[in-house]
Amino acid sequence: VPSADGTLVYVADNTYAVTCWDVAEGKMLSAVKGHALVVSAVALSPDGKYLVTGSADSTLLVWDLAAK
Repeated sequence: VPSADGTLVYVADNTYAVTCWDVAEGKMLSAVKGHALVVSAVALSPDGKYLVTGSADSTLLVWDLAAK
């Protein structure tokens, strides 16, 4: 999922985490991990302050990106 300004992209991977990448640099900036199974959905709030992840473990997690 790209950020509103297109400078970042959030990607679910096979380690049950979601990583944040700087598009211009191609560099991973951070990762969040909290699900017990594969992350199957990723969304950003319109203001870019919250990341929501959904998993095959039947949970949704809300991540406060402004706190990082």
